Amino acid sequence: TRQSRLGAPTRVVAGATDSFAFTVPGLNPETTYYYELTLSNDAQIEQSASARGSFATTASQALLPVAGDPAATRTRIQDEIDAAALQTPAGTVVLGEGVFEIDAQLMVTGGVRVVGLGWAKTVVKQTVAGNTARCATVSGGAKLEGVTLTGGHTRAKFESGAGVLVERGTVSWCCITNNQTGDPDWHSVTVNNIYGAGVHVKQGTVDHSIIALNTAYANGGGNSHGGGLGVQNPTGPILVETCLFYGNRAPNGNGGAICAEFGNNHNPLTVRNTTIANNEASGSGGGAYVTQFGTTPDFALVNSLFADNVSGAEGADPNLSLLSSLVAVYAEQSFGNLFANGTPALGADSKSVAGSGERWFVKAPKGNYHLPSGSPAVGVGKWYEGIAEDLDRARRLKKPAAGCYEAQFCTIMVLR
Repeated sequence: TRQSRLGAPTRVVAGATDSFAFTVPGLNPETTYYYELTLSNDAQIEQSASARGSFATTASQALLPVAGDPAATRTRIQDEIDAAALQTPAGTVVLGEGVFEIDAQLMVTGGVRVVGLGWAKTVVKQTVAGNTARCATVSGGAKLEGVTLTGGHTRAKFESGAGVLVERGTVSWCCITNNQTGDPDWHSVTVNNIYGAGVHVKQGTVDHSIIALNTAYANGGGNSHGGGLGVQNPTGPILVETCLFYGNRAPNGNGGAICAEFGNNHNPLTVRNTTIANNEASGSGGGAYVTQFGTTPDFALVNSLFADNVSGAEGADPNLSLLSSLVAVYAEQSFGNLFANGTPALGADSKSVAGSGERWFVKAPKGNYHLPSGSPAVGVGKWYEGIAEDLDRARRLKKPAAGCYEAQFCTIMVLR
């Protein structure tokens, strides 16, 4: 007897029998699947049958933290990830409600999907002291979704991404907060050439996430860049989609929220539908600092909003710092953006508004970056095919707002 699945026949039973069972691997929990099944008997007298229908999977057994034992908690999660990576296709690991204190980074790889119950309910907290204690690395086409990553730190040269390192994977609907590189109290250790305290991306996607209150320190000379997110010499294309950056700092470098340096390998970074506000850098680009070699456009900025970012370099723009000779190159790829403080508008259909952006948000000092009625960001963005829902899962309007939130009255979790 054979079963046809995705066009490939699979032998599920041999020999005479009245009934048989077949397990379909790699299904997601709490999901309805529709199927068309064809069975054929390859005996001397061939017979066949077919059926259509649907079935719903039940909830996976959610993992819970081991109280007071970060090593056991991390081992429990990692063992499940490693087992899920052996499935074909790779399986899903569900984290339940609670604070998952861990003693070393989680290695999310092998195409596995690790999903929590949302950033307010599932918190992964790095607790170990030492030179490097990242929260997680996501690689091998894996996905991390619905968790908060906090407490991560890296204290060695070139070690970026204290919250999460994305080598080839996806981070969705996560909150990456209060992670840091370096340490202002460590004077005997050299920590520099950092790109991204909260997130460092080599290749992949960071979408529908809050990146807030992360700090990129440097020790022993040199610079550390990108308090929120960093990119250096990416190995593949990178998408930052519908994210909120606020309160990130680069006290010893460039790019308070985002710093990207491409070198000569032209793998593009696209930032779209993203709010970047109240971030700070001692150097250039309180909001973002982007550099590249040559004239191949590596950077696109779409429907994004910059407001009240601060940089310390003399003569540097307080919001978005780009090499002036390359602004025209970037602008070819960019559209629908809004800038406060009179920053020159970048890209087609973009706007620049003089003065502070505080009136653009419901209550920015409290971490609420939703848009009130009359915000200059309302209707500034440009519609394109495949535009994503906003950070509240609300549908985008045909004339969308700039930034991560569509125009509506909502509340937001405040991070402290």
